[in-house]
Amino acid sequence: MAKIGKTSRERYYFEKFRLQASVPRGQIIYGDKPDVIIVADRTVGIEITNFYLEDGKNPASEQVQGRVRPDVLAAAERIYKAEYGGAAGVTLEFNISAPIKTSKKEKAALARRMADVISTLAKTESGQIYRYKYQNVVPEIEFLHIHSGPYDDGKWRLQQYCDVGLMSTHHLAEIIKEKTEKAKDYKPCDAYWLLVVVEFIDRAQDQEIRLDNLGSIGRGVFEKVLIYKTAFEHVIELSGQPS
Repeated sequence: MAKIGKTSRERYYFEKFRLQASVPRGQIIYGDKPDVIIVADRTVGIEITNFYLEDGKNPASEQVQGRVRPDVLAAAERIYKAEYGGAAGVTLEFNISAPIKTSKKEKAALARRMADVISTLAKTESGQIYRYKYQNVVPEIEFLHIHSGPYDDGKWRLQQYCDVGLMSTHHLAEIIKEKTEKAKDYKPCDAYWLLVVVEFIDRAQDQEIRLDNLGSIGRGVFEKVLIYKTAFEHVIELSGQPS
């Protein structure tokens, strides 16, 4: 999904969610604290939040690494083509166990190392390159494939695979606790719901949701806690008791 503002994003998710779930019929008001208010026979306030796998303040998190990888790859390609005149195309995957350091200086240094080592390898190698041939210089690269031949377009491409694990019950409980503590600032409503969005296309969020994995997690101040996984259009209501 394209990058959009907070209010627009919450409206986008709610509009998708209401097509898949039963919500009260009434006047819909978009705002803040909570994000959506439905005025019907009773007033229901809905708070919307995304379920990220890691704290986005962590430089090694997928939120951060997902932003810096394309920039580093593009910088390395520019160096390679400008300084070495290379024509080889590249497909690579970054090593999640050796995250990219995010300072401007470190990113530039990594791009330089990538361009240098790929220039050296491209003189004699093509196809998938064994890691031992480059890992001491660029441990940040997990997989490297150098394309050559008359049909190669010379472009550099990023591929990135991430394992999809089960939703963390501990993390979900922390989200509910955090939103419960903020509920004192919500506009008065007869009931509050919490909509927890798992964005399928965002590797920083994608995770498997299973009822038998959620256990009995307290709902805090929320009448309903609903977990919504986009694309698959899964909506799961938490069965735990209010805490």
